[in-house]
Amino acid sequence: MTKEELQEGVRAFEEALRYDRLASTREDLAGVEETYWIAYNRLKDSPVEEHRLICAQCLEAVAHILDMEGRIHAGDDLRQQAQAFRKHAGPDTPLVREE
Repeated sequence: MTKEELQEGVRAFEEALRYDRLASTREDLAGVEETYWIAYNRLKDSPVEEHRLICAQCLEAVAHILDMEGRIHAGDDLRQQAQAFRKHAGPDTPLVREE
């Protein structure tokens, strides 16, 4: 994992957050989901706590998208994976989407 990959991951996460708020069609959501996955894949091996929290937020955001598609079990699996990334984070760490 290079510094450039980490920077790309953080940029992808920020982009996903921006577009997530504006997504209105299934195609929009597919693009947002893909961008969250790019961020996750670039940052998942980083030992930096901030990157681990971003990975958790990416997984939770994708889980929410899957929930909206009726794929609850797939979303639940991602939420469990997100908990592993949050393992060392405090209980007040915010989610990407607060319901």
